[in-house]
Amino acid sequence: MNTSEEPVGLLTINAPRPRSLSSADVEIVKLFTQIVQTVNLVCKAIDDVDDYAQVVFPKDRRCTHET
Repeated sequence: MNTSEEPVGLLTINAPRPRSLSSADVEIVKLFTQIVQTVNLVCKAIDDVDDYAQVVFPKDRRCTHET
């Protein structure tokens, strides 16, 4: 791995040199973005269904199974 030594105060840090993204890296970022968007849509759908259920079946009118 190519590293460059850059002095910071009294310390020297061996940091990897920045590299450009390969096409595979770009595809991974796109897929990850799609996954995050899908999870967000699913979470919103669950919230919407929960909101609908609370309107249609208010808690005070739901069946309770007390024994």
